[in-house]
Amino acid sequence: MSQRNIDILHNAKEFDYRELKPYYGVNYIKNTKVILELQGLQIQVIPNHVFTFIDNGVEKVGAIWFVAKKDGYRKEELALFATSLYEYLTKMYNKKYEISLDYCIVFEITLADKLTYRQVINLGYKSYANEVLNILKKAIG
Repeated sequence: MSQRNIDILHNAKEFDYRELKPYYGVNYIKNTKVILELQGLQIQVIPNHVFTFIDNGVEKVGAIWFVAKKDGYRKEELALFATSLYEYLTKMYNKKYEISLDYCIVFEITLADKLTYRQVINLGYKSYANEVLNILKKAIG
């Protein structure tokens, strides 16, 4: 177990954390634990950091959600977290800020890997997240 922790720390050490938020004028705001309803399922979203910033004169909001699993999540699996995080930001802050697709980030701690909501859209992972939600809904309901 201790070697595994060392490996995780080594991966984390190599990651460029400047990719997780803008360099300029970031203001952290209090985040709130929220239960969202996505496709009829209740999903709890607890981002680690929610922040605002101005980009080309537009006030935007972004968030980082740190997640971990013993052997790490695949990008497709991270898409479900990123989709949930995007829905959280939309529900909580859409009236006051534009949601940043680039700074709506899920960071997988075990592998020191990240996925933005923009990547979810561009790589076609949104359909995967929707499929998983449908499967979960059928399994639970």
